[in-house]
Amino acid sequence: MASESKWRLSVYTGRFLGTATKCREFLDVLSSMDSGRWVPDRWGHFEPIRELYNATAHDSIVRAWTEERPPGSGRHDNSILFRKHSPKALIHVATSRMRTPALNCLWLDLSAGPFTGGDGSERMIAIARAMVHWSEAVYATASHSQQVHKRGAGGTPLIRLENLDWLTFFGRPYVEMFGRKRLLDAPFHEVREVDHGMLALATPRPDSAELTTSSDLLIKLEQHLGSEAFVGAGYPEVPCRVPQFDLRDTIIEGMSLPARGSVH
Repeated sequence: MASESKWRLSVYTGRFLGTATKCREFLDVLSSMDSGRWVPDRWGHFEPIRELYNATAHDSIVRAWTEERPPGSGRHDNSILFRKHSPKALIHVATSRMRTPALNCLWLDLSAGPFTGGDGSERMIAIARAMVHWSEAVYATASHSQQVHKRGAGGTPLIRLENLDWLTFFGRPYVEMFGRKRLLDAPFHEVREVDHGMLALATPRPDSAELTTSSDLLIKLEQHLGSEAFVGAGYPEVPCRVPQFDLRDTIIEGMSLPARGSVH
């Protein structure tokens, strides 16, 4: 997918996603989102993705999704990949329940071509909302591959936000940290109160010229919210401001959170 424009959605949650129920719910979302356009052709644990995806594969996917290693340990650390060849899509779900807390997450890389029409942005927003709702996300972000403003930094939102993108979902931890009024007053194109948080759009479309030719708008928005939440020139020596997350669902039953665990 590197040679063509694509749209990426990243979603993070403090919920454990590695149950059979969550897996079957996710497969239902895949079959229905965007009128079924993105139903995968193949699935697997690793590249190359070879297993045929169809209704008869669902039980095998559930077993792979919920696998404990070693069996009976309560330890889950699974990655499931889904691929579609036309239009191109790569979807990755990472589920975790370990001795130490961690966000569960998923990524969708979808070909940008099907979203070029007038309803493309709303269809992308609908996909984002479906994944946010399914995962009970604390944070989600979506961008076009031609967006200029990008920063790379290791880790997850537990320690930093890399940068704002075209679309950002702020779950309760971020609404509490930034403040509802500050989010509503920020110079976003639009802010919607949805599900259990707020969804902000920097521009009407992810391929708007304001995003594909300059970083100015997104930097301005970061500054309004508070630049200390985003990776800066001094990172990681200068840490980012992060909210408190409830991560109790992501540790093995009976284990206690670390003394510095970010639980409210």
